Amino acid sequence: ELMDHTALSRQLRSLTRTCRKFIGEQRPLPARGGDADSVLLAMMEMALSHAQAVQALAEKHFDHGWSALCVARSCFEAGAASAWIGTPSDPFDREGRWIGYFRKLERFYKTKGEMLEGESPGISDQLKSILSSKHGVFKQVLEKHPDIKVVQYPKMRDLLKALKYEHLYIGYIEACE
Repeated sequence: ELMDHTALSRQLRSLTRTCRKFIGEQRPLPARGGDADSVLLAMMEMALSHAQAVQALAEKHFDHGWSALCVARSCFEAGAASAWIGTPSDPFDREGRWIGYFRKLERFYKTKGEMLEGESPGISDQLKSILSSKHGVFKQVLEKHPDIKVVQYPKMRDLLKALKYEHLYIGYIEACE
């Protein structure tokens, strides 16, 4: 049975209002690293933007379902990552999780850059240059605060289990198919 797209739209509108109250109206500055809390706000803003895009697609027509599902997956991943990074009450623990998350992104973009190098010469070096600027920031943060323990970003199933949302994993996998 198909979900009424107007009901989905109402639910997403309610979600975005709630998120907007938490995040605030002012858009966060771009994250520069070394500050997990500002990164969290930026990631929450991105998840909210994705949710609004899903809402807009849902309001148009059900034919946009596959497109909405793609955007919903990005929304889910940004929200899950934000929840995982933001869970610890200790700011040093949040910082360790942010650095672990960034390192996962770094591996992803390094691999993609290498794959695209043949079609876009220089892209691998460009990505390495962009990503290397964060290394200096993280190195300074870790030297200044040796209490920070970098935590490797978990696979989605483990992340959801840690957040006590493992029951959402099957829906996530379905959306990824």
